[in-house]
Amino acid sequence: MSEENQVPTRYKKTELGEIPEEWEIVKINDCCDVKTGGTPSTKNKDYWDGNIPWMSSGEINKKFVYSTEKKITQQGLENSNARILPADSVMVALNDQGKTRGSVAVLKILSTCNQSLACIVPDQKITHYLYLFYNLQSRYSEIRNYTGDTGREGLNLRIIKDINVPLPRLPEQHKIATILSKVDEQIEQTEQIIERTEILKKGLMQKLLTKGIGHTKFKKTELGEMPEEWSVFRLSDLLESKYILSHLDGNHGSNYPKPHEFVESGIPYVSANAIIGGVVDFSKAKYVALERAKRFKKGIAENEDVLLAHNATVGPTALLKTDLPYVILSTSLTYYRCDLQKISNFYLKYYMESPLFQNQLAKVMKQTTRNQVPITMQRNLYFCLPSIEEQRKIGNVLFCIEKQIMKNANNLAKLQALKKGLMQDLLTGKVRVTV
Repeated sequence: MSEENQVPTRYKKTELGEIPEEWEIVKINDCCDVKTGGTPSTKNKDYWDGNIPWMSSGEINKKFVYSTEKKITQQGLENSNARILPADSVMVALNDQGKTRGSVAVLKILSTCNQSLACIVPDQKITHYLYLFYNLQSRYSEIRNYTGDTGREGLNLRIIKDINVPLPRLPEQHKIATILSKVDEQIEQTEQIIERTEILKKGLMQKLLTKGIGHTKFKKTELGEMPEEWSVFRLSDLLESKYILSHLDGNHGSNYPKPHEFVESGIPYVSANAIIGGVVDFSKAKYVALERAKRFKKGIAENEDVLLAHNATVGPTALLKTDLPYVILSTSLTYYRCDLQKISNFYLKYYMESPLFQNQLAKVMKQTTRNQVPITMQRNLYFCLPSIEEQRKIGNVLFCIEKQIMKNANNLAKLQALKKGLMQDLLTGKVRVTV
């Protein structure tokens, strides 16, 4: 990093760990004004739908708040604990048992807020608001645990006021915030690119999987209107005609591995949680020894199989890519093994991701008391099939888009890792910046 200062820095030990000697430890209450808001009565319509922004705790995930979903009136402001908060305030979520509690955002407009948010207004002569935002953001888990991660009481203003913050001089705070803001801008731009590309993929899937490529004549089928040349089959028909060669789940019964049978490395034992973005993330797999793997009779998936999550988490699909002779599926996954001369596995994966297939899964789940689509019910599901040549063309178009999404997702992960590392270095003074 070009802004790093290579001059050795002396450090001192503090309650927050080692920090540069010239930095101070300051309580938020000593360098900021801390307040909360209120909620006008929802029973009084005269208090709502005005022109005064009102931020709820659910909007904390915006990170930078330029608008709010709800607005209150001047009458609502005057008849509640709500108050006008200045722009560049740092907002902290006080409650919620999910991921919200302890999250932070920056208010970029004049606004009010509810009582589940703390508003921190920095003294601009002492504390740069973005530096404070990034410091608190980097300490998310620590702040949550001030009440215990499962504590029902939540955070409160007293806790927020007592948080200690390491403060360099104001110019250094500003420089640190500028560096982290630049990375945040790149993260946001990459997220927007991914979102737009996913919208493009979704639109193309809808078009290609119902209209095909170059068709002018259509017919009505069990799945809606399709090109005349296409055929619609139940899965049981595809198995009988050997279009799909094998279709098995990981229902291991008494052969289900016990906790002590999982090892550090060996044959992957893959569950539904390992299916991310249409691929198998093997970092989330468990492993069994080769000898133990040989004892499994079902759910033995191979390279190029299409996987479907059918139990608890229902719907995610992936095309299995592995150099191993096989992997073992947990009870939450089913594999579809295609005759690749008749069915393109890429086409099959995208079809199974589409509403044409996912809506069928949803209908089956409404008929059961559990969130699952058992393998026997899967065999009644419908599949639409173009010619193998058209399948391959459709699969190739969608794969190219998906490959771009994956590339951008990898870039996003690198940027997030970069930001995490910079926060660790810059906000502790481990790496100094030139001012």
